[in-house]
Amino acid sequence: MKNFIVKHRTGAAVGAGAVVSCFLMFKSSNEPVLASLEQYPQAVALMTQFEIGNTVIFNISVGYLVSVLFWLLVVVAPHSRRRAILRNNLLMHYSDFKRDLAHTMLDAAGDRDSYEKSFELTDFRKFREYFSESERHRWHAALNAIQSDASYLTDVHVEMDLLSDEFRYVLNNIEISDQELIAFIKRLLNYVYRLKHSPTFTGDEVKYLGGFIWEIMASWSTIDGQRDFDLIERMIRRI
Repeated sequence: MKNFIVKHRTGAAVGAGAVVSCFLMFKSSNEPVLASLEQYPQAVALMTQFEIGNTVIFNISVGYLVSVLFWLLVVVAPHSRRRAILRNNLLMHYSDFKRDLAHTMLDAAGDRDSYEKSFELTDFRKFREYFSESERHRWHAALNAIQSDASYLTDVHVEMDLLSDEFRYVLNNIEISDQELIAFIKRLLNYVYRLKHSPTFTGDEVKYLGGFIWEIMASWSTIDGQRDFDLIERMIRRI
Protein backbone atom coordinates (compact mmCIF):
# COMPACT_ATOMS: atom_id res chain seq x y z
CA MET A 1 0.00 0.00 0.00
CA LYS A 2 2.90 2.34 0.82
CA ASN A 3 4.47 1.81 -2.60
CA PHE A 4 1.06 2.31 -4.23
CA ILE A 5 0.71 5.71 -2.51
CA VAL A 6 4.25 6.75 -3.40
CA LYS A 7 3.74 5.74 -7.04
CA HIS A 8 0.52 7.75 -7.39
CA ARG A 9 1.98 10.75 -5.54
CA THR A 10 4.88 10.73 -7.99
CA GLY A 11 2.46 10.67 -10.92
CA ALA A 12 0.45 13.51 -9.38
CA ALA A 13 3.62 15.56 -8.86
CA VAL A 14 4.70 15.04 -12.48
CA GLY A 15 1.21 16.02 -13.69
CA ALA A 16 1.17 19.12 -11.51
CA GLY A 17 4.60 20.07 -12.82
CA ALA A 18 3.32 19.71 -16.38
CA VAL A 19 0.37 22.01 -15.66
CA VAL A 20 2.64 24.65 -14.09
CA SER A 21 5.09 24.35 -16.99
CA CYS A 22 2.28 24.87 -19.51
CA PHE A 23 1.19 28.02 -17.69
CA LEU A 24 4.75 29.38 -17.45
CA MET A 25 5.42 28.56 -21.11
CA PHE A 26 2.47 30.67 -22.27
CA LYS A 27 3.14 33.44 -19.77
CA SER A 28 6.82 33.77 -20.72
CA SER A 29 6.32 33.46 -24.49
CA ASN A 30 6.48 36.43 -26.88
CA GLU A 31 3.02 35.72 -28.23
CA PRO A 32 0.41 38.42 -27.56
CA VAL A 33 -2.40 37.79 -25.09
CA LEU A 34 -5.50 36.33 -26.74
CA ALA A 35 -7.99 38.98 -27.79
CA SER A 36 -10.78 37.06 -26.08
CA LEU A 37 -9.05 37.63 -22.73
CA GLU A 38 -8.74 41.40 -23.09
CA GLN A 39 -12.14 41.91 -21.46
CA TYR A 40 -10.79 40.24 -18.33
CA PRO A 41 -8.09 42.52 -16.86
CA GLN A 42 -7.06 39.99 -14.23
CA ALA A 43 -6.49 37.31 -16.89
CA VAL A 44 -4.45 39.76 -18.97
CA ALA A 45 -2.32 40.64 -15.96
CA LEU A 46 -1.85 36.94 -15.17
CA MET A 47 -0.70 36.09 -18.70
CA THR A 48 1.54 39.14 -19.17
CA GLN A 49 5.26 38.35 -19.36
CA PHE A 50 7.58 38.63 -16.38
CA GLU A 51 9.78 41.71 -16.22
CA ILE A 52 12.94 39.60 -16.61
CA GLY A 53 13.92 36.00 -17.25
CA ASN A 54 11.21 35.13 -19.75
CA THR A 55 13.55 33.35 -22.15
CA VAL A 56 15.01 31.16 -19.37
CA ILE A 57 11.58 30.33 -17.94
CA PHE A 58 10.20 29.54 -21.40
CA ASN A 59 13.09 27.19 -22.26
CA ILE A 60 12.92 25.39 -18.92
CA SER A 61 9.14 24.96 -19.21
CA VAL A 62 9.35 23.60 -22.75
CA GLY A 63 12.21 21.29 -21.75
CA TYR A 64 10.19 19.90 -18.85
CA LEU A 65 7.14 19.28 -21.03
CA VAL A 66 9.23 17.55 -23.70
CA SER A 67 10.84 15.36 -21.03
CA VAL A 68 7.44 14.39 -19.61
CA LEU A 69 6.12 13.57 -23.08
CA PHE A 70 9.23 11.51 -23.85
CA TRP A 71 8.86 9.66 -20.52
CA LEU A 72 5.20 8.88 -21.23
CA LEU A 73 5.92 7.58 -24.73
CA VAL A 74 9.11 5.65 -24.04
CA VAL A 75 8.66 4.42 -20.47
CA VAL A 76 5.09 4.59 -19.19
CA ALA A 77 3.14 3.52 -22.29
CA PRO A 78 5.26 0.43 -23.16
CA HIS A 79 5.41 -0.63 -19.52
CA SER A 80 1.64 -0.32 -19.12
CA ARG A 81 1.05 -2.20 -22.36
CA ARG A 82 3.44 -5.00 -21.34
CA ARG A 83 1.84 -5.20 -17.89
CA ALA A 84 -1.64 -5.48 -19.45
CA ILE A 85 -0.48 -8.21 -21.85
CA LEU A 86 1.09 -10.29 -19.07
CA ARG A 87 -1.89 -9.76 -16.77
CA ASN A 88 -4.39 -10.87 -19.41
CA ASN A 89 -2.18 -13.81 -20.35
CA LEU A 90 -1.99 -14.90 -16.71
CA LEU A 91 -5.78 -14.59 -16.36
CA MET A 92 -6.18 -16.79 -19.42
CA HIS A 93 -3.78 -19.41 -18.04
CA TYR A 94 -5.53 -19.33 -14.67
CA SER A 95 -8.85 -19.95 -16.40
CA ASP A 96 -7.27 -22.87 -18.31
CA PHE A 97 -5.84 -24.19 -15.04
CA LYS A 98 -9.27 -24.21 -13.39
CA ARG A 99 -10.90 -25.83 -16.41
CA ASP A 100 -8.28 -28.59 -16.63
CA LEU A 101 -8.34 -29.15 -12.89
CA ALA A 102 -12.15 -29.35 -12.93
CA HIS A 103 -11.92 -31.85 -15.77
CA THR A 104 -9.50 -34.00 -13.77
CA MET A 105 -11.71 -33.94 -10.68
CA LEU A 106 -14.85 -34.71 -12.67
CA ASP A 107 -13.16 -37.53 -14.50
CA ALA A 108 -11.80 -38.92 -11.23
CA ALA A 109 -15.30 -38.75 -9.76
CA GLY A 110 -16.59 -40.87 -12.66
CA ASP A 111 -18.57 -38.19 -14.47
CA ARG A 112 -19.04 -39.19 -18.12
CA ASP A 113 -19.59 -35.58 -19.19
CA SER A 114 -16.42 -34.39 -17.49
CA TYR A 115 -15.11 -32.34 -20.42
CA GLU A 116 -18.33 -30.41 -21.08
CA LYS A 117 -18.99 -29.78 -17.39
CA SER A 118 -15.40 -28.66 -16.76
CA PHE A 119 -16.15 -25.34 -18.47
CA GLU A 120 -19.04 -24.69 -16.08
CA LEU A 121 -17.10 -25.71 -13.00
CA THR A 122 -14.47 -23.03 -13.51
CA ASP A 123 -17.07 -20.92 -11.69
CA PHE A 124 -16.40 -21.57 -8.01
CA ARG A 125 -20.13 -21.47 -7.29
CA LYS A 126 -20.80 -24.30 -9.75
CA PHE A 127 -17.86 -26.29 -8.43
CA ARG A 128 -19.01 -25.82 -4.86
CA GLU A 129 -22.54 -26.86 -5.82
CA TYR A 130 -21.40 -29.97 -7.73
CA PHE A 131 -19.28 -31.21 -4.83
CA SER A 132 -21.61 -29.89 -2.12
CA GLU A 133 -22.31 -31.61 1.20
CA SER A 134 -25.34 -33.37 -0.29
CA GLU A 135 -23.11 -34.67 -3.10
CA ARG A 136 -20.04 -35.27 -1.00
CA HIS A 137 -19.70 -38.80 -2.34
CA ARG A 138 -18.50 -37.25 -5.59
CA TRP A 139 -15.67 -35.47 -3.80
CA HIS A 140 -14.61 -38.59 -1.93
CA ALA A 141 -14.80 -40.62 -5.13
CA ALA A 142 -12.48 -38.12 -6.85
CA LEU A 143 -9.95 -38.16 -4.00
CA ASN A 144 -10.02 -41.95 -3.82
CA ALA A 145 -9.37 -42.15 -7.58
CA ILE A 146 -6.43 -39.76 -7.24
CA GLN A 147 -5.12 -41.90 -4.39
CA SER A 148 -5.34 -45.13 -6.36
CA ASP A 149 -4.52 -43.92 -9.87
CA ALA A 150 -1.18 -42.13 -10.20
CA SER A 151 -2.16 -40.64 -13.56
CA TYR A 152 -4.70 -38.33 -11.88
CA LEU A 153 -2.09 -37.18 -9.40
CA THR A 154 0.33 -36.52 -12.24
CA ASP A 155 -2.30 -34.46 -14.08
CA VAL A 156 -2.87 -32.29 -11.01
CA HIS A 157 0.87 -31.79 -10.51
CA VAL A 158 1.32 -30.80 -14.15
CA GLU A 159 -1.42 -28.17 -13.90
CA MET A 160 0.06 -26.81 -10.68
CA ASP A 161 3.53 -26.59 -12.24
CA LEU A 162 2.24 -24.82 -15.35
CA LEU A 163 0.40 -22.22 -13.30
CA SER A 164 3.42 -21.72 -11.04
CA ASP A 165 5.64 -21.15 -14.07
CA GLU A 166 3.26 -18.47 -15.35
CA PHE A 167 3.31 -16.65 -12.02
CA ARG A 168 7.10 -16.82 -11.89
CA TYR A 169 7.35 -15.44 -15.41
CA VAL A 170 5.23 -12.45 -14.46
CA LEU A 171 7.27 -11.81 -11.30
CA ASN A 172 10.51 -11.95 -13.27
CA ASN A 173 9.42 -9.78 -16.19
CA ILE A 174 7.54 -6.82 -14.76
CA GLU A 175 8.04 -4.56 -11.79
CA ILE A 176 5.31 -5.01 -9.17
CA SER A 177 5.24 -2.35 -6.46
CA ASP A 178 2.26 -3.88 -4.62
CA GLN A 179 3.96 -5.64 -1.71
CA GLU A 180 0.77 -7.39 -0.65
CA LEU A 181 0.40 -8.84 -4.14
CA ILE A 182 4.03 -10.01 -4.23
CA ALA A 183 3.66 -11.66 -0.82
CA PHE A 184 0.46 -13.41 -1.95
CA ILE A 185 2.06 -14.80 -5.12
CA LYS A 186 5.13 -16.01 -3.22
CA ARG A 187 2.96 -17.71 -0.59
CA LEU A 188 1.04 -19.46 -3.36
CA LEU A 189 4.22 -20.62 -5.10
CA ASN A 190 5.79 -21.76 -1.85
CA TYR A 191 2.70 -23.73 -0.89
CA VAL A 192 2.58 -25.47 -4.28
CA TYR A 193 6.25 -26.40 -3.88
CA ARG A 194 5.71 -27.76 -0.36
CA LEU A 195 2.73 -29.84 -1.49
CA LYS A 196 5.03 -31.72 -3.84
CA HIS A 197 8.26 -31.87 -1.83
CA SER A 198 7.71 -31.37 1.90
CA PRO A 199 7.42 -34.61 3.96
CA THR A 200 4.72 -32.89 6.02
CA PHE A 201 2.45 -32.89 2.98
CA THR A 202 3.71 -35.84 0.95
CA GLY A 203 3.05 -38.20 3.86
CA ASP A 204 -0.67 -37.81 3.17
CA GLU A 205 -0.49 -35.97 -0.13
CA VAL A 206 -4.03 -36.52 -1.38
CA LYS A 207 -5.51 -35.11 1.82
CA TYR A 208 -3.56 -31.85 1.57
CA LEU A 209 -3.85 -31.71 -2.18
CA GLY A 210 -7.62 -32.07 -1.91
CA GLY A 211 -7.69 -29.18 0.56
CA PHE A 212 -5.65 -27.06 -1.83
CA ILE A 213 -7.93 -27.86 -4.76
CA TRP A 214 -11.03 -27.08 -2.72
CA GLU A 215 -9.64 -23.73 -1.58
CA ILE A 216 -8.99 -22.67 -5.18
CA MET A 217 -11.87 -24.24 -7.06
CA ALA A 218 -14.57 -23.62 -4.44
CA SER A 219 -13.10 -20.31 -3.23
CA TRP A 220 -12.80 -21.53 0.32
CA SER A 221 -10.70 -20.06 3.14
CA THR A 222 -9.79 -21.91 6.32
CA ILE A 223 -10.01 -18.54 8.07
CA ASP A 224 -12.96 -16.80 6.41
CA GLY A 225 -14.92 -19.80 5.17
CA GLN A 226 -16.75 -19.49 1.86
CA ARG A 227 -15.88 -16.43 -0.18
CA ASP A 228 -18.13 -14.79 -2.75
CA PHE A 229 -15.21 -14.01 -5.06
CA ASP A 230 -12.20 -15.72 -6.59
CA LEU A 231 -9.24 -14.49 -4.56
CA ILE A 232 -6.53 -15.54 -7.03
CA GLU A 233 -8.35 -13.90 -9.94
CA ARG A 234 -8.81 -10.74 -7.93
CA MET A 235 -5.09 -10.65 -7.08
CA ILE A 236 -4.09 -11.24 -10.71
CA ARG A 237 -6.19 -8.23 -11.75
CA ARG A 238 -4.09 -6.09 -9.39
CA ILE A 239 -0.97 -6.75 -11.46
